[in-house]
Amino acid sequence: MKSDGSQRNLWGSPGSVKDLGFQCWSKCLDLSSSCSHTEIYSLFRSREVLDTIPDDIQYNNTSLTIRWKDGKECSYDLLQLRRKCPCAQCRGGHGPVANRQTDSIQQIRLVSWKKVGRYALQLTFSDNHDLGIYTYDLLRKGCEEGTGYIPPDERN
Repeated sequence: MKSDGSQRNLWGSPGSVKDLGFQCWSKCLDLSSSCSHTEIYSLFRSREVLDTIPDDIQYNNTSLTIRWKDGKECSYDLLQLRRKCPCAQCRGGHGPVANRQTDSIQQIRLVSWKKVGRYALQLTFSDNHDLGIYTYDLLRKGCEEGTGYIPPDERN
């Protein structure tokens, strides 16, 4: 509240933008639908970040395909995604199965996927493994570089 009694509008001059209440803002952040406030949200996100927001996600027996908000479409080999799982168990983090050898996996299917917040996918594979969190940033970067998904500990 300003000294003259009017409320301060963080989204522009008073009255230039409708009140973005919690419900509407939550809807704006729901990547499965869009609303009229997407442009306002976009002002506070860099183009690079917007490029890493999926618009559509599909999969078949061999690949996961993501169409990004900017229209770019990328396909990822499921076997590579499973072998490069970024979870602590597969990367050598902790517990009795640390340093699990994912290179020995010869066949894999994707059973399901779900979004993790606004930054990643959690994939469930046919070997019941679902601990890996695949960030949109690394998925998109691998697509741009032509390298596929590469977990953080294997990047230069």
